[in-house]
Amino acid sequence: MTYDDNDEAVYEYHLKDHLGNVRIAFADKDGYGYIEPFSVNPNEPNTGGVDGAAWNLTDTEILQESHYYPFGMAMDGAWQDIVNGAENNYLYNGKELQTDFDLGLHDYGARYYDAAIGRFTTTDRFAEMYSSMTPYQYGANNPILFIDVNGDSLDVGGNLSESFNDVQSVLNKKDKGRLSYDEAGKVSFNATGLKKKRWGKNKGKIRNKGARLLNNLVTSEDKFKYSKTHQHGEGLEYSTTENGTYTELGGSSLSTLNTEKYIGQTIGEGPIQFAWFTNTSKTARGDEAEVGYFFRPTESSGYDAIITISPGTVYSSDDTRSGRSGYVRHELKEAYLRTTLKQSYEKAHQGAGEPRGFYKFKYTK
Repeated sequence: MTYDDNDEAVYEYHLKDHLGNVRIAFADKDGYGYIEPFSVNPNEPNTGGVDGAAWNLTDTEILQESHYYPFGMAMDGAWQDIVNGAENNYLYNGKELQTDFDLGLHDYGARYYDAAIGRFTTTDRFAEMYSSMTPYQYGANNPILFIDVNGDSLDVGGNLSESFNDVQSVLNKKDKGRLSYDEAGKVSFNATGLKKKRWGKNKGKIRNKGARLLNNLVTSEDKFKYSKTHQHGEGLEYSTTENGTYTELGGSSLSTLNTEKYIGQTIGEGPIQFAWFTNTSKTARGDEAEVGYFFRPTESSGYDAIITISPGTVYSSDDTRSGRSGYVRHELKEAYLRTTLKQSYEKAHQGAGEPRGFYKFKYTK
């Protein structure tokens, strides 16, 4: 947000390059519906403006302009003077530039980065996966192509080992050792040495689909949580309209809503009487209006997408591990396509693919 001349709040927008670096910040301060890179002052001498007037760069709707050297240090130039209103410090990679004590460090969350030397100030916690490079390196020393990510954007919840086994089942047997998780449920994936595509739309990307999916999830800017559990309401909120007031759900209170069509089917008698899965994202599903509710993760949960699958659910006519792994893969990919790639539910659901067979639910307490 920024403010106009009357101290009214207006939206501020950022133009970013392919690495997420903020290049231009602008706002429609006068509310005319278009951006004026300069204003015209008819009382000034003609310096190349419109109708004999002068350019007035002090009143431009371009709030800030920034350019960078490859490793992120800001370039000097005339554009540095174009700062109107509050200065934006979320610049290189969209990370906040810390101006305290004039150290010029970027806050990457887990570590601080010094763009002047192209190095982090502390070691990479995954340094053992990249033994050929310094543990202080940024973006594999290739900042034109790569950015440095936290690598912990996928968590498992509920029973951690069972949930992790579900996620691990997406991988080929030879790649399962690349996946690990810590006591907090944070999942890590070692993609070093995996074969890449040589041609086609996925050229340069990991060849194996399961490995590519998990690498995309753990390196995403969005946060995902997967749980093998019956507690489908945890961390969720709902509303009767997409942009209405949302109410937080309790752990199993999803069973109090008439949501069978949205999340599957109810389970007869017994302590568990609600559906077999949820796949909720910060982007709404296109079919949620049919059941009268819209679901999304709560802000306090810290997640952009939450996926849960009950223990007995498989995607096959046989209660086999392979049947469940296909189901898990489908839901994880759908969540990634909806949340990170911002696809509609319909497009993401189709893009995630339908495993052969059909839904089968086996009741387990």
